[in-house]
Amino acid sequence: MPLPEAIKKYVRPGMTLHFGVSHCRPNGISDEIVRQFWGQNPGFTLAMLGVVGNPTVLVYKRMVKKVISTFAEILILPLDQIECFKRRIVMGGLSSSTGAYSLTHYG
Repeated sequence: MPLPEAIKKYVRPGMTLHFGVSHCRPNGISDEIVRQFWGQNPGFTLAMLGVVGNPTVLVYKRMVKKVISTFAEILILPLDQIECFKRRIVMGGLSSSTGAYSLTHYG
């Protein structure tokens, strides 16, 4: 089954999305979810050991209502978007299962 068809068939608003973090990140899957839910507010819960790489776009584009993670590493976003990401976490609008965050940016 092609990836776009699988996402359309199996991913629904409100679901918990768990992306494994290893040397082989699921960027194609997260990118396809972004494409299919662009401009919507599906209210996903994002569960990752660390919110890194392409799945951070789900948070930036307000597709995520809750993050379950130990840290967020924001490498792919421009500086203005990083500030938006931090504000969403620190000032509210995004709930989390942890009380402390490690937000880093290299560059």
